[in-house]
Amino acid sequence: MGVFVVRYSGRVDFDDIRNGYSQMSQHPEFRPGLRAICDLRSAELELSGADIRMVAVLVQAIAPNWGESKWLAVVGSDVTFGLLRMFISLTDYCSISTMVVRDAADAGDWLGPGRTVGELLDAAERGAVTSGSAAAT
Repeated sequence: MGVFVVRYSGRVDFDDIRNGYSQMSQHPEFRPGLRAICDLRSAELELSGADIRMVAVLVQAIAPNWGESKWLAVVGSDVTFGLLRMFISLTDYCSISTMVVRDAADAGDWLGPGRTVGELLDAAERGAVTSGSAAAT
């Protein structure tokens, strides 16, 4: 299973999210069907409802390049959880399935058989899976 892990920290706005999607799709190991984990536990989202709608439009535009994929967001606050639930409702019909959890253990092996999300996050820390980071300021 190919998994890309993106970590955000600090203040994160629409441009940071857009740049993160761009970096993933331009990565040499990118391919359709790649799974993604977005680690937002150390991030403070500065996104309005309108921004979330813009992110949803962006994802709908890039979804054909991703194919049938799964994206998981691990968040650290109730506000971020709520914003991601709004995003999921706006992209529900897209080819990319999305899930948001507060604790990586809650996702289990939702991304596919093999390693759990917690194990994948640990592997990303060690550089054992494809990963990137977006440290917003």
